[in-house]
Amino acid sequence: MLLRPLKSTIIISFFLFLNALIGYGVFHYRGSGGWGSESKAILSQVPSEMTQLSYYFVKDTNPTLSLSATSMRSLGNEIVSFNAPRGTYTIDKKKPALTYTALNAEYIKSQDQLTLQKEVEITHMNSVYQGDEMNYRISRDFLTGSGNIKIQHLMAKTGQRIFLTSERLEAQPRSERMKLMGAVDAQVKPRFNYLETLFLKAGTLELMGQESLIELRQDAEIKRGEMKISARNGDIFLEQENKKLKYFVMNDDVKMTEKMLDQQGRPLAREAFAERLEGFGQDKIVLSGAPRVVQGNDVIKGYMITLREKMEFIEVEDALSDVQVKKDENKKKSKE
Repeated sequence: MLLRPLKSTIIISFFLFLNALIGYGVFHYRGSGGWGSESKAILSQVPSEMTQLSYYFVKDTNPTLSLSATSMRSLGNEIVSFNAPRGTYTIDKKKPALTYTALNAEYIKSQDQLTLQKEVEITHMNSVYQGDEMNYRISRDFLTGSGNIKIQHLMAKTGQRIFLTSERLEAQPRSERMKLMGAVDAQVKPRFNYLETLFLKAGTLELMGQESLIELRQDAEIKRGEMKISARNGDIFLEQENKKLKYFVMNDDVKMTEKMLDQQGRPLAREAFAERLEGFGQDKIVLSGAPRVVQGNDVIKGYMITLREKMEFIEVEDALSDVQVKKDENKKKSKE
């Protein structure tokens, strides 16, 4: 009769001791910080999904990044992915916000980086950027893009509109600076319709909007009307100090070709070669660095040669200039 109560007492005492041991271990483990850190690590790796949402990133109590999307998937608080994102980024309330749209987006908080993919369009102040993929390092104001890059930029000072295409892009939108690389094509449309559009090509093009400057590198080319100029490098100054003079310069292995009409209205071809070419206004061209001009039957050489677009006028600045007349081979054969 005494064995049964004693056995029950031993079993109950054992379980009480075991529970006390487990409770002490849990309390000691949580007190050491291990429990909390593991919980956060586990929770941060659990993906969460939401649909039809708005997302805000607040910095110094000010919402700097806002975004709406059809769906969102996050991995903790560090990486957030969006579908069909549309949003804005504001660094200063006094300045225009940067707006963006795409089919997909990803925001990495630790890198302060927003990645946009497929049908990307970013608008900021006077520029619109389009491409297949773009990465924007927000705090550094550094934008990179690749695939079918298209840009529209308005020169606020001069009213000119610039349209550019390339394979890759690096830009600082807030500073109005951009560098395009790979098969760059550009058009500079003047403010007034009666002026001719300037067509540009290069391996690399840099546009500095605040300085009103375009730099062409790696096989530069300029085309305006019937005039075409090629060289290794070139610079185009869209605004000078007097705010009227448009100026460009081409350097190294310069070649200029132009189709025009002579005084009798007959077609006339002109070719010019030099180490440096400077363009002033809408028609004045100055050649230097062993310049040579072939115009019709004439070959002109000198220290410096000045031309006028669409005009036969040639001015040679050199006492030792040389003007040669090319022989007409057909006339020579007929005489014989």
